[in-house]
Amino acid sequence: TIWRSSQPFILWPVCEKPLLSYWLDEAVRQGVPSVTIEVVDRPHLVRQWLDQRDLWSRSIQIDSQPGGGADKECFVMNALPGEPDPGPAQSPKELMQRWYGLQVEALRRRASGMVHLDHEYRPGIWFGPGTRAAADVHFTPPCWIGSHAKIGSGCRLGPHAFIGQGVFLDEDVEVVEAIVCAETYVGSHTTLKRMAAQGGLLMDFERGVGIEIADDFVLSPLGAGNARPSWV
Repeated sequence: TIWRSSQPFILWPVCEKPLLSYWLDEAVRQGVPSVTIEVVDRPHLVRQWLDQRDLWSRSIQIDSQPGGGADKECFVMNALPGEPDPGPAQSPKELMQRWYGLQVEALRRRASGMVHLDHEYRPGIWFGPGTRAAADVHFTPPCWIGSHAKIGSGCRLGPHAFIGQGVFLDEDVEVVEAIVCAETYVGSHTTLKRMAAQGGLLMDFERGVGIEIADDFVLSPLGAGNARPSWV
């Protein structure tokens, strides 16, 4: 009700990949021969996402009628692998805060020796391929910036700034304990703190509300999916 996301929670982005990817990677690490994903929240979208990728050498099945079984080892994928199950979120606000917490934990687990598509630009500052930042950008670790993002002059990022793929931050933007989703433009002299932004939607973690920003020079979507007329 805040984000109105078209994706089930298991496909929400956590740094560079959906939450489900972390669990499938863990299955490979543990040598699990086959995986059954029991999902009732839009299982066709989970299947569609899997069909578009051939990244795991494991049998993966989708079951829309969860039931588990005594002969199966079952995990609830509400958190990252190895974390205790926090239980169902009691409100949309709690769900948004949990999503932000997943970003923080995923970044905390990163180590320089691990294999990632992105690299550690400075200690605690991770850059994806093709990312560019002005020379005077001030980083406060930890931060994660996705691939092909553009960070303008005078920006201040961190701690816990999560910048998605293809994001464009104009000059003098501050992002603190906040998420900027992929393909989002953030206009000059804007501050995001304890918030998430996707396209023209601004989501406040603390208040548990979302609001559409009508001014494209403040927030707007980028890429082919932008069907809104420009403010010009």
